[in-house]
Amino acid sequence: MWRVSGVAPRWTTLDRITYGAPATPPSRAEFPWGDFHIMKCVKCGLAPATSYDSQCDDCAGWTREPLPWPESSPAQYSGYATYKDPGGLAMAVIVLLACGIAVDLLALLASANQVSVANALLSNPFGVSAARRDASDGLNAIAALLQIVALAATAVLFVIWFYRVRVNAEYFGPNSQRKGRGWAIGAWFVPVASLWFPKQMADDMWDASAPSLPDGGRPQVSHGLLNGWWTLWISSLIIGRFVDRFFTDTDTAEGIHDAGVASMVSDVVSISAAVLAILVVRKLSDRQRAKMHYGQMALYAPAGDPL
Repeated sequence: MWRVSGVAPRWTTLDRITYGAPATPPSRAEFPWGDFHIMKCVKCGLAPATSYDSQCDDCAGWTREPLPWPESSPAQYSGYATYKDPGGLAMAVIVLLACGIAVDLLALLASANQVSVANALLSNPFGVSAARRDASDGLNAIAALLQIVALAATAVLFVIWFYRVRVNAEYFGPNSQRKGRGWAIGAWFVPVASLWFPKQMADDMWDASAPSLPDGGRPQVSHGLLNGWWTLWISSLIIGRFVDRFFTDTDTAEGIHDAGVASMVSDVVSISAAVLAILVVRKLSDRQRAKMHYGQMALYAPAGDPL
């Protein structure tokens, strides 16, 4: 299959087989800025690759059925997994994450108001009206309820999206995943394992969804975004548990103040984790869609461009 660095080729071997396109690569006049490469089969390393999984006709025939053109149906069958566009699910997850950020901002405002009330009580125990104290308590209660609802809705849809991109990653690389599909759901609910299994699976999906190099190999990709997201997510869980366990004294002004400050820290970390989660969902979904659009031997980034 002919590939051009930085651009998608006009005709590929698959085009020639499917549509009778010419087997010759595009001319230098058509793509003056690109270098042409013949991609070898990643399994035998000898024959030119002709399928979406970077294998030649013979190697692909042993393990999977012929792949249809990407736009022929919403689901592409590889013999191992079925590809489905994660774009719709990703957008829904991003919307819910954004709603969660808005709710966390409301909770942050409620906690700041709680700290203000506590400071006023510390300055003058009789200078704060009962109406102001009740309003502060009510705002905190509403924010807490909305946080529970937003977290539950986002968690359900996020796990569905996570399972979808896990199956897609298996479609791209059947042997690239260290955990089975079922762990895409179960890993979030298993004690202790939930602290690193989902992150390990996300790393595998991130790597499998990266564009292939001209020789059919996989590039070295950065996991910085995934590491940052997971660190903040675990931190938000730990801080939340810490706040619930040790800052329950709301009978004194000091206790109300300390609980409010701790809640603000928890909300800031949660907001940061949600922002990075949005980036993870968008980038991982876009990588899979781009790889499927350009074929398994996807358009790789020019030198210096991040993957």
